Amino acid sequence: MFNRPNFGHPTNLEGSAMTGVNVTAIERVIDIFEAFQTNHRPMSLTDLSEALGIPRSTCHAIVSTLTARGYPLESIA
Repeated sequence: MFNRPNFGHPTNLEGSAMTGVNVTAIERVIDIFEAFQTNHRPMSLTDLSEALGIPRSTCHAIVSTLTARGYPLESIA
């Protein structure tokens, strides 16, 4: 599984109004951005899905949506 770097984001939200709230789709989008930032190399959808432990079809849908919206993901091989 992808080893996430700590970018200073809070890891303990105890006491917050957001305690226990996860939005899986958003977490996956952030994981994809972080994977590209960390790897500094082209990654295939298979590489990406294996690194993140999510289905290849999910990676494809997210990457397709991001590129359609103009986000540069030139690292997709």
